[in-house]
Amino acid sequence: MAGSNDIADMKPAAPAGFGYAFSIAGTLVSRLAMLAILILLPRQIGLTDYGLFALVITLGEIIEMTSSNWYRLLLVRQSVNADNTSSTAERSGFRLITLVLISAGLAIGLAALLAPLVVTHDHWSFAAATALYILSFVAFRLLVTIMQAQGRQRLIGYVELIRGVLTFSIVMSAVAFGAASFLYASLGLVVATAITAAIGFPAIRDGLSKVLLQRLASGSFLAIGVPVIIATVLTYQIGWLDRLVLQHWMGPQTVGLYVAIIAIARQPVDLVLNALNSQTFPVLLTRDGKGGHIAADKIAGVLISLCIMGFGVAAAIMALADPLVRFALPTFDRDIAVALVPFIAVGAVALGIKHFVFDNIFHAYGQNWVMLRWFGFVAVATLVLTMALVPRLGPQGAAIAFLLGSLGGLASSVALSRRFCAVALPVSALLRIATSAAIAGLCAWTVAMWEDTTFLRLGLGSLAFGIVYLAALTILLNFRLGAFLSSPWSTEGLRGTAS
Repeated sequence: MAGSNDIADMKPAAPAGFGYAFSIAGTLVSRLAMLAILILLPRQIGLTDYGLFALVITLGEIIEMTSSNWYRLLLVRQSVNADNTSSTAERSGFRLITLVLISAGLAIGLAALLAPLVVTHDHWSFAAATALYILSFVAFRLLVTIMQAQGRQRLIGYVELIRGVLTFSIVMSAVAFGAASFLYASLGLVVATAITAAIGFPAIRDGLSKVLLQRLASGSFLAIGVPVIIATVLTYQIGWLDRLVLQHWMGPQTVGLYVAIIAIARQPVDLVLNALNSQTFPVLLTRDGKGGHIAADKIAGVLISLCIMGFGVAAAIMALADPLVRFALPTFDRDIAVALVPFIAVGAVALGIKHFVFDNIFHAYGQNWVMLRWFGFVAVATLVLTMALVPRLGPQGAAIAFLLGSLGGLASSVALSRRFCAVALPVSALLRIATSAAIAGLCAWTVAMWEDTTFLRLGLGSLAFGIVYLAALTILLNFRLGAFLSSPWSTEGLRGTAS
């Protein structure tokens, strides 16, 4: 039986320098592969099947994350803060393996029940694809969670790198040599994820039984688990349920168009922020001593790093929106897509900062119920706004609701987290980052305007943006790329970070 000492043994070691950089690179490869799939698939399978493929991912993500994310968060939190548990508390908690099996069973049952309500045509294939998607990601995300709890960042990088290569090659091969349908694309994604999990678990076999047989601290479910489940449901009302609303009113083809725009405007932002969060998440959950606080400079450092990546990617996307849309959607409605890019890109940055900085503060302090006070209202209001705007404005209405909901959610998390964690926002540093992104975006847009060929506009515009953005950050923020890659939570040497 695992006791509290076992959890203490799992506490992550100090950050391993460029091991974090390698892990970020591996995660980026994985997410770049998925981004490439989302951009290339519309031309391979058509917007209708592409919409159904997106709905498999949407429903699968909502169900899997709602049923499982809470115990994964508790596992990492408990492992990096050994003082939060006691042997007495653990003896009364559920074993982790029990929670994994129960949540997986509930998730598959929900998929079978909800699939016919989402898709009326060929709903059994849709239900099967969604259930298999859930199973494969339960296994894969548990693998990554255990690696995070053990501080094995470099191993996460290897696993994500493998997943990226397998995902792109298997999904695109399934479509090319199988059939141009959502089912083949979905099964390709499932197979790639399952193979990656099968490859990764033997690498952690020495500590696997210790993790799966340990008990979560008593009271964790009511204090943290339940509010995390509720928060997850509410979160999916911003930027995910809009696809189901579009499906209801306008069908899978419109869903396909909207998701294709999201692939251009939101997925690159999510890509870099999620990759960074996989490294900063355990650090941000670690408090100093029993009942201690998160170091203020760590919070500021994570916020600055996320803004450097998020502001930069969003500004580049908005500056190069026209050539991006021409490349990704050559035969579809480009005017609608270009008009929606700014709404979705800015909303993605706001939602990412909310999730990966301020929501993690709630998780670290066990104040998850507090998080729901205003966010519950924001999430429900966003869903109501989506349902009101989509029948009238279609994808434009969904994008407007997403932006307003994201900004409202960020504001609620910032305001409420400061009640128990006095975060001194590095306003000067954030303004310097925003200025750098604006200057680089203007330069990229100007360069792209002088070219006619789509690939030249993208290539030269991206190159101009990268060079100018890095130069502006260096001048205005004293940004150092090497320090960022080794310790993305550090504020050492950066201008504008003094409270």
